[in-house]
Amino acid sequence: VGNELAQIYGGNNCIISSSTTSIRPSKLIKKMKANSANLIVSHPVNPPMAIPVVEICPSPNTRKDIINKTKNIMESIGLKPCMMKKEVEGFIVNRLQYALLQAAYQLVSDGVASAADIDKTVKHGLGLRWSFMGPFETIHLNAPNGVNDYCDRYVESCIHPVLAQMFGTSFEKWTPEVWEKIHKNMEETACKQNQIKERCAWRDDRLLNLANHKKDQDSKDGKM
Repeated sequence: VGNELAQIYGGNNCIISSSTTSIRPSKLIKKMKANSANLIVSHPVNPPMAIPVVEICPSPNTRKDIINKTKNIMESIGLKPCMMKKEVEGFIVNRLQYALLQAAYQLVSDGVASAADIDKTVKHGLGLRWSFMGPFETIHLNAPNGVNDYCDRYVESCIHPVLAQMFGTSFEKWTPEVWEKIHKNMEETACKQNQIKERCAWRDDRLLNLANHKKDQDSKDGKM
């Protein structure tokens, strides 16, 4: 199919994009005889008319101009491209989703809480913040001096002990080298360390507006 698309729609200039949920692009190009460097994965999230994120995953052979053109097209139609630097199984959305599902499944299996009560912690808790902030911006705002401060306070005292109970020794431990990268990226994209107080006020205002919206929608649905 890739060979035919390239021939019909512009040869070397044609973007050949798959919406596969989990197949690595390097697997998709194995039987392509030409223009394999034009193939890229553009994986949307259902329903795409309401959820704007799209995962852009190139193969190791995908040309840079194809990556850039794909990103520009997605942005031009109002989508939010998440640019992957390399391929991994499940891309990003499903890896995050499966990690949370595993923790939720384990809580049910261990008799900690019911499935419905675990859903409540996302619907009425984590999911509210995550609807306009990611997990890293969340922790960036959860300590006075950002991600570095959060990790200094909680990695050894909270994160590692809980993960050790969940997974034994088979989890990747957090290191200052990595969380420093996260901190710098949050300062570039969310707020500087000295702007956290103002960003927290923005967060709280968004949460209050979201709470009012949910209350209004629940009343329309007959739920309280």
